[in-house]
Amino acid sequence: MTTCTTLTRALIAGAILVGLAGCASNPMTPDRYSGPVRVIAGDAPQGCTFLERIETSSGLVGLLGPQGAENARQTLLWQADRLGGTHVVWDKPVVGDRRTTLSAQVYRCPDAR
Repeated sequence: MTTCTTLTRALIAGAILVGLAGCASNPMTPDRYSGPVRVIAGDAPQGCTFLERIETSSGLVGLLGPQGAENARQTLLWQADRLGGTHVVWDKPVVGDRRTTLSAQVYRCPDAR
């Protein structure tokens, strides 16, 4: 193999690694939700109306699975807000080989908005 070919391969490999590092440190995330929908732990809130179960997925898996779950949470909070929800209860995230999936139960509670 010539020196030129070896150098070219090394440069290409370096460019790929830099690109992957950039993706890992700056994954595409939805805008951070800061609206009125609140997250509650446990069971359905008392006196509230169940609206819908919503679900979304992220392609971030493996070591980036937690970031994928956070991205999914942000997306679901925006969806719950558009549905008129006031509260969400998270289901446990499912981190698979190809995607991270999260679902939530959306509720509308009186006098919460």
